Amino acid sequence: MIANSSPFFICFFCLLTWYAGAQGPVLSGTVRSAQGEPLEGVELMVIGHGWQTRSDAQGRFRLVFGQPGDYTLSTFAEGFLSQQQAFSLSDSGLELHLTLQPFQKELAEVQVRGRRPDGNGIAHLDAVVGTAIYEGKKSEVILLDQLVANKSTGNAREVFGKVAGINVWESDGAGLQLGIGGRGLSPNRTSNFNTRQNGYDIGADALGYPESYYTPPIDALEKIEVGARGGQPAIRHSVWRHAQLCDEARP
Repeated sequence: MIANSSPFFICFFCLLTWYAGAQGPVLSGTVRSAQGEPLEGVELMVIGHGWQTRSDAQGRFRLVFGQPGDYTLSTFAEGFLSQQQAFSLSDSGLELHLTLQPFQKELAEVQVRGRRPDGNGIAHLDAVVGTAIYEGKKSEVILLDQLVANKSTGNAREVFGKVAGINVWESDGAGLQLGIGGRGLSPNRTSNFNTRQNGYDIGADALGYPESYYTPPIDALEKIEVGARGGQPAIRHSVWRHAQLCDEARP
């Protein structure tokens, strides 16, 4: 029986030897990052032949070639620079150790100037505005273009609703005269505020009769500034797209 099996074993080993030789030379190696960490899933492709493979969790790869020769291996990995490696493959095979560099691009310098609107219609005065110093003082700027309110009716409660500490009276139904007071101050005819329009006092008498005698149309205002200058509250309107309502010190 052993004698009869000998031809079978001889044929088997011949086929195994032929298959091993038919595989051709083998290219193997590893792919690592610049820090020495193995990279998984790196795509390796032989340019001009279409042979390709991917690295495993340990960064190892293996490619079987048809015959020896000169080849170029290209690597692709997300977040890393692609590179090409030329090599000469002999019958005994070759082992390559590749290192991929991270993809980095230095951008040109960008300077951003200005202030991004917060979108809720409220901002704050700068530390210095003209000859006025508002550093360390409470101040708000109502940006009417961003304010969600019925501005055509001149409703002061909606306009000043987001300014903390403001108390609004409605003494008439037409909105012809403001009734605004700060913390602890009476809102009666805005007598405790110095009210200005485009920087000019709109009170009948700034010293003896400081009440404002009319209210600029809200639709004509660009912004309203409410702040304190010289320790006293004031309101300033800016009209015709240049209106502002701010706190100013009385003369």
